[in-house]
Amino acid sequence: MTIAIVLALTIGILAITLIAVSYVKAAPDTALIISGLRRTPKILIGKAGLRIPFLERLDRLPLELMQIDVQSRNSVPTAEFIDVKIDGVANIKISKDPEFIHFDDGIVRSCDIMVCERNGYLKLIDE
Repeated sequence: MTIAIVLALTIGILAITLIAVSYVKAAPDTALIISGLRRTPKILIGKAGLRIPFLERLDRLPLELMQIDVQSRNSVPTAEFIDVKIDGVANIKISKDPEFIHFDDGIVRSCDIMVCERNGYLKLIDE
């Protein structure tokens, strides 16, 4: 009888620990992308969800206005054939609109282009 109680308590504690580790909550200005076991990634914006630890990956994509430095490596010729070097700043924002998510245009496409934001540096993939 006592072995059954200890076993039930152990299973209960393990289940609660697994749910606590699996629980993720997205802020309204952040998209959480859960990928791995599913064919299409699950995207959470301002919602909570569960992910399976060690089998699914969790990526964060900020949906706020971001500034990216744009510089040309080589000189670019103008219409008057004058070579100029370009240095500027681009402001980008990813839409929260669900239409863009379902049609593979918005956040899912942005996840393909934007890798990760680490230490305030946003890396873009050249296509």
